[in-house]
Amino acid sequence: MSIRTAFLALLVASPLLAQQQRYPDEKGVPPQVNQRFKGVLTFKINDRAVNAPVQMSQWHIANDESVEIPHDGLLIIHLRAGALKTRIGAVETQRKEDTYWAVPAGERFVVVTERDSVILHIVEIVTK
Repeated sequence: MSIRTAFLALLVASPLLAQQQRYPDEKGVPPQVNQRFKGVLTFKINDRAVNAPVQMSQWHIANDESVEIPHDGLLIIHLRAGALKTRIGAVETQRKEDTYWAVPAGERFVVVTERDSVILHIVEIVTK
């Protein structure tokens, strides 16, 4: 009888233990970055042509992560999937799927995911 009780207790507790266990590779997962385009585009500003390096990339960031996205120029970002919190400089904002925003050159940009992994499309334009 005591063996059967111990077995049943283990059977009931196993799923609960599995849910609470954190595996070492679950935290600190680096973002997956796929570069879509990198080159120089010509823009017309006040009747003059300006060549600017442009880079387009797709970022997949796992849930429960905080990632600083390095950049040299203006970022234009589209949140394709998921929900997240951003820190641009000292301003923190909650973002939802299918929204756009910009990050000025020189501003620190941090993405914080919670229970949702996210996909970001990022365009960086460097003007010097």
